[in-house]
Amino acid sequence: MSNLTAQRDSLIAELNQAITAQAGQPITGPLPAQILRLLSRIQKVNQQLNADTQASVARILDAQDALAEKVFGEGQTGPELVAEINRVSESIEDFGQQLSLGAYYYAAA
Repeated sequence: MSNLTAQRDSLIAELNQAITAQAGQPITGPLPAQILRLLSRIQKVNQQLNADTQASVARILDAQDALAEKVFGEGQTGPELVAEINRVSESIEDFGQQLSLGAYYYAAA
């Protein structure tokens, strides 16, 4: 996800440069081809980021459901289950940190 975020940031910087190059020249009619191309690429990266985020959330929810079934449905206990709970907790924390960093970055911009 961080590679896609970096790619999007780079494309946005390129877009800002292209828009700045138009400074003082109002854009009338169709947008310049370079700006359209950059907007299209940003949209594609955003779609991939969205898909990756949805997939990550689905994996976390599936892991939580499986744990709940093991604990409450099957009554499992033991060190293996504790280790699995810790792995799921770490994946939730990692995902939360990725989202927080992205939110912080865009709030600061």
